[in-house]
Amino acid sequence: MEGDQDAPHHAGKQQTEMDQPSSAPAMPRTSDASDQHERAEHETLKLLITQLLQFRTYFWSYVNVKTDKVKLTLRITLLWTVVATLFLVAVAGLIVSANWFVLSGTADGLSVLFGNRIWAGKIIAGMLFLAGLGIAARFALAKWRVASHERTVQKYARMQVGQQTEFGRSASDQAAAFSDEI
Repeated sequence: MEGDQDAPHHAGKQQTEMDQPSSAPAMPRTSDASDQHERAEHETLKLLITQLLQFRTYFWSYVNVKTDKVKLTLRITLLWTVVATLFLVAVAGLIVSANWFVLSGTADGLSVLFGNRIWAGKIIAGMLFLAGLGIAARFALAKWRVASHERTVQKYARMQVGQQTEFGRSASDQAAAFSDEI
């Protein structure tokens, strides 16, 4: 055996750490401990790099999923916007056509009443339509204003109830107490 020939011999016997008498316990070789420590550090570093690469892959997958979700939401929103626009255009066309037929028929009927004066029938029909539109707009605006006022009053009433609950008095109570002091 070649390994045995290179080892030093004393009295025909190979000397090893076990053969030496020792009062202290045998210490592991420093180079073995250092090698094991380096291997452990290398494995830890290798694991860390692998986990960082996995994290990067998972992170970009997450970002891609979120990006695709936003794109899909935008695509669906755009689709519904186009469909709603087409629907509104179709309905507006029907309304315009219906109004044209009503106004045209009204104008023709009034023309007959005014002795086949077509211009008079069209003018009267147009003025009646504009008057009706103005009256309807005025009523709608008045109703909207009343509803808006009621919502504002209710909002401030809820705020005062919340203040009363939280502080024992509302801002209007505080203002009334302050005006009584003056």
